[in-house]
Amino acid sequence: MQLFEEHLRFGAYPELAKTDNEKGKVSILTEIKNSYVKRDVLETKVDNELKFYQLMQVLSMQIRRLLNKHELSKSLKTDIKTVDKYLFVLQKCFHITLITPFYKNLKTELVKMPKVYFNDLGLRNMLCGNFNKPLERIDKGSLLENYILNRLMEDYSIDEIKFWRTADQNEADFIVKPLLDEQFAIEVKFGTSGIKTSKYKQFRKTYPEIPINLLRLQTKTTLMA
Repeated sequence: MQLFEEHLRFGAYPELAKTDNEKGKVSILTEIKNSYVKRDVLETKVDNELKFYQLMQVLSMQIRRLLNKHELSKSLKTDIKTVDKYLFVLQKCFHITLITPFYKNLKTELVKMPKVYFNDLGLRNMLCGNFNKPLERIDKGSLLENYILNRLMEDYSIDEIKFWRTADQNEADFIVKPLLDEQFAIEVKFGTSGIKTSKYKQFRKTYPEIPINLLRLQTKTTLMA
């Protein structure tokens, strides 16, 4: 469990194995952040390094939330075209992943807002300036959900992973639709608070063919499925 909590705080860059010291890990992540951002800016010909970095910081505080490009454009005081370009760069450089909503109509799915996640939680925590232990954080649920997505991406392509959400707040965090296997849904919770089975009734009614599972971190030492 200690290693799991360290992963949620500092991520999984191999360089971190060089030290067990927390200050040393933060120092390594600072170096990674600075060198990777500089590299991405140079290699992709990003025209405004400051705006690019600001976008990364904003996204780090929005993991598992719907990504609204118009709000990002206003927040960064730049145009939608630039936001699109920077999001494309961040995905191609493997810093972020966007997952699209689940609809039976593919056209509807493609035009709806995606959710954003970071491919490494250490970089994400560095950008938002928070390395507190998971149980002490208000974003612990987001950390766990991001971690579960990272694990799902080890076995499934991003095109096979979706999320489901309705206007009246019915939701399922992940819908996995493998091309050659049975589809399934996952709802992720840190602890037992906020678990309302009524939120999943609509999903079960709408998609009875897709089993939904609750994955929760029940205590400091137990990950329950």
